[in-house]
Amino acid sequence: MAAVFRITFLVLTLVIFVRADNAVPLGTREVDGKTLTIFAHPAPLRAGPVQLGVMLTDSKTGKPDLNWTATGSIKPAVGGTPSGGGAEWIPPCCRMTVHTLADGSVPLQFTDSSAGNALMRGASATLSKSGTWIIDLELKRPDGVMTRESLGITVGPPAAPVTQFWPLFAIIPVAVFAFVFSRKQAGALPVSSRRQPAAA
Repeated sequence: MAAVFRITFLVLTLVIFVRADNAVPLGTREVDGKTLTIFAHPAPLRAGPVQLGVMLTDSKTGKPDLNWTATGSIKPAVGGTPSGGGAEWIPPCCRMTVHTLADGSVPLQFTDSSAGNALMRGASATLSKSGTWIIDLELKRPDGVMTRESLGITVGPPAAPVTQFWPLFAIIPVAVFAFVFSRKQAGALPVSSRRQPAAA
């Protein structure tokens, strides 16, 4: 039975890792001799849960710069409603709600643990609708110097629920396959399924 859990865990971990590290760049900015790159997952970007990443590198050498912190928000482009929007994301569970501020923006807190990549910092957000959104960033260095940058992005309609949460649905078939595989390896299949010796 332990083999079943190991195989299931390894398969699902690999699936989640591949999905989490599949971020694509949204845009770049030049900041005091540094190149600021903003990443996002999924690609293409859709309404619903998203992962955002920020990377800062030296513009000349390309060497990563990790001596900073980042906060910010993502908000609809115009008047609390995304420009060109209308396709609303419906959460799969009533407990999943979109946390917004009074102006309709979603706060962002970038951390190392949310990035999935040691060279960037990441944040999670849930975008309620498709359309044009604005990312506002505040980068702060230890000496107190702060830089503010903004980037407009286009968010597509939400994906079908089954395409967003299929790793959860995959648990049962993966577990069944792992169970059958482990039993076969242990030689514990029913006697009827084994090859019978030829009659003399």
